[in-house]
Amino acid sequence: TGLTVVEAKHNVQPKADTVYIAPPNSDITVTKGKLRISKPTKIVGPKPSVDRFFLSLAEDLEDRAIGIILSGTGSDGAHGIRAIKAAGGICIAQDPASAKYDSMANAAIRAGGTDLVLPPHEIAEQLRFIVQAPRAPIIEDSESAPPSGLRGIVRQIAAHTGMDFSNYKESTLSRQIMRRMAAMQIPDLEAYGKYISNHGKELSELAGNFLICVTSFFRDPESFESLRRALREILKEKAPGDEIRVWVPGCATGEEVYTIAILIVEELGKARDKYKIQLFATDINGDAVSIARAGLYPEASLSEVDNALIERYFTPHDGRYLIDKSLREMTLFARQDIVQDPPFARLDLVSCRNMLIYFKPDLQDRVMKIFHRSEEHTSELQSRYVI
Repeated sequence: TGLTVVEAKHNVQPKADTVYIAPPNSDITVTKGKLRISKPTKIVGPKPSVDRFFLSLAEDLEDRAIGIILSGTGSDGAHGIRAIKAAGGICIAQDPASAKYDSMANAAIRAGGTDLVLPPHEIAEQLRFIVQAPRAPIIEDSESAPPSGLRGIVRQIAAHTGMDFSNYKESTLSRQIMRRMAAMQIPDLEAYGKYISNHGKELSELAGNFLICVTSFFRDPESFESLRRALREILKEKAPGDEIRVWVPGCATGEEVYTIAILIVEELGKARDKYKIQLFATDINGDAVSIARAGLYPEASLSEVDNALIERYFTPHDGRYLIDKSLREMTLFARQDIVQDPPFARLDLVSCRNMLIYFKPDLQDRVMKIFHRSEEHTSELQSRYVI
């Protein structure tokens, strides 16, 4: 290459036309536009971790991030590229047919994180177009009424897929629409509206993008430590033979509900078999529910999990990690539209995280009323809510 190639240094501002190589046994992240070098602390996952780098890139650059997965073994990058997609960035994978090692590209495609799948020379050309294309905001500010084109797209998705996004925040919808327009080199919302009306596959793709979820086990450890204390109080009121019933609406790909299952089992210890533990996990995204039901996760999902818990509840499987069978058996996964479908009853805990933030206030109120209706059918033990 004619580009400058250097080893990455800590706290360096990246320069154009420069390739930065990760030092041995080190992770690279991005904070405030600067490279950060750190030593890996977890036993799982490759070192350096593409996932960890992409996660930081998505947080730091949001819709200005572009993630590209090229030839490589394993599944590193599949988790992080979804984070870039959720933040409004562009995600590209090398066409597996052109890759010497196709595992990483296939993992990214399978995870639903890629906008484009191309051979390397076409990625280079596409990258030039994406960077040069203007990306004017669809909505000027939070006070502005959504344009008719956006409302029309939402109506088309509802008619085509049955999923109604009219009560989702426009900022969430516009971020994903702009991302698709940039990836497909469509210049404006009107042109995209015409394209999408003639391509049902794009309607389904966009609907999936609206539902894109990025989560991991024990995400936000302080929150789960608080939850552990709440669970401890719930379990104190239980006797052997009692049911322990938990509902996780908006479960995405399942990491949260399995984390709660681990907390319950850890708190009960050897007495776990004396209780009837049932966790209900639901989501409108059928593809995400299928991933959750399989219980097979990339290494990056386990970045916040204690090494002892990894050894106890996960088994390495083809470059990923399979959740313990006993935890899968105590969890019922189902596709559910939380507004239209009936809630669960006789609950001890409702855990709803990373879902309400995408809803407008009216829909938030409706969902909270559904939770309260669920509580009306709960036993004398009042259910707890984690929002």
